[in-house]
Amino acid sequence: MKNPHAFTASSPTAFAPISERQLNTLKHHLEGEIFEDLTHRWMYSTDASIYQMMPELVAVPKTPDDLSVLLDFAREHRLPLTPRGGGTSLGGQAIGQGIQVDFSKHLNQILEIDTAAGFARVQPGVILEHFNEALAPHQHWFGPDVAPTNRATLGGMIGNNSAGARSILYGKTLDHVLGLETLWSDGRISQVESLSPSEWKSLSQQSHCEGRLAAHLSRIQQIHAQD
Repeated sequence: MKNPHAFTASSPTAFAPISERQLNTLKHHLEGEIFEDLTHRWMYSTDASIYQMMPELVAVPKTPDDLSVLLDFAREHRLPLTPRGGGTSLGGQAIGQGIQVDFSKHLNQILEIDTAAGFARVQPGVILEHFNEALAPHQHWFGPDVAPTNRATLGGMIGNNSAGARSILYGKTLDHVLGLETLWSDGRISQVESLSPSEWKSLSQQSHCEGRLAAHLSRIQQIHAQD
């Protein structure tokens, strides 16, 4: 007898159909672009990996506020969001069903470089090579040195914890991130940065999405601490 719980990895996930009215409402509230045509969906269905996955929509946000609009829409329609930069991921990290969100076209600004304090503020779509070109006059460069330096974005490098050939000397991306302005799935915006043990404990007792994640990570740590 056929196993009723069996499935194949290539089976598509069924999402509730999006009406033309809902799509037009989304477009009206976005400064960026939304694409539902087959050509764009095919273009964004692959990255540098061997995998392919067709999204329902492709979004190219123009402002940070666009991200909140997309998140609200995705939550309402139970659609996953997949952030995308240069699409250089080798493990399929830059593809997904639901809504593909391309940060590389508009959200690619270097907001601040403070060499005295030793930090920079950037948007996630900044390409590594462009960042290093901006740092060069200050006699600085970003340590992680990945192969697709003229395509990889800093947001993607953070998501993948990219390293490169010189990571033993200069460290991985996580070693160079001081903090992140994060938009959570419940719509909350927070500054994610290093926390003391007491701050982490306080965060893990909160009921919002960030707090629940902290509590879950704490449970994982406790389980493996006993091994």
